[in-house]
Amino acid sequence: IGSPAQFGMLMGFGGSVSFMLLTGYKRWYHFLIFGTMGVLFIVAMLYSGTRSAFIIPGIFYFTWVILSKQKRMYASIAVAVLGLIVLANIETSNYQIQRVQSIFNATEDASYQVRARNRAMIAPWILMHPIGGGLGSTGVWGMRFSPHTFLAHFPPDSGLVRVAVELGWIGLIIFLGVYFTSIVKGFKLYWQMKDPQLKAILASILCAIPAFLMVEWGQEVVGVYPISLLFWMLLAIMFKSGAFDPATKSANQKTS
Repeated sequence: IGSPAQFGMLMGFGGSVSFMLLTGYKRWYHFLIFGTMGVLFIVAMLYSGTRSAFIIPGIFYFTWVILSKQKRMYASIAVAVLGLIVLANIETSNYQIQRVQSIFNATEDASYQVRARNRAMIAPWILMHPIGGGLGSTGVWGMRFSPHTFLAHFPPDSGLVRVAVELGWIGLIIFLGVYFTSIVKGFKLYWQMKDPQLKAILASILCAIPAFLMVEWGQEVVGVYPISLLFWMLLAIMFKSGAFDPATKSANQKTS
């Protein structure tokens, strides 16, 4: 694991996936195994100390509600939002709860303010350089391979900012297009599928994509090992999952 932040995000992803699999695997030992794994992953996420990881289960669940198209699920979002409001304002001495509360007061955080100033400073440069400064031109790699340049001394502190700086706003559009295409394709596949276990696996991958995208604004996710390897493997599994479901294959054959 590259950093505590990467560990926390992996644990948040693992916990969310474990609970998601329970929608398709419903034998008692599935509940025992996946339920236990989910709890352990979420506890590990809490103790990782990274606030970005807390976003993953929330966005994961929100995407699942949209994906399920079940009206009764929308009420659970309202309950969850109410719970977050209470959690954000409750007085407590618990460190883990205080970490969660700090997410809602991010603008008052010193590290956030530094990142906001850096983004405001680099924005004009990005607009004037549509293809960016080149791969590895900023951050740690920039200090190693081009130590005397302006970009080498700029800390991106964000996956989206790094892409915009190194590949320009054209590269950022392509990068976001990958996310958008994956989400649209994934939703279509999910709604065509009939096998509940395959749907659970596909949903566990699909719901993670918007979650990772949201975290990309504050942390580097897809560009850092091991998530850099895991993400593209998951996309490959998602795009090929339709080949294992008879209903999906039949629908694709009719449209081809």
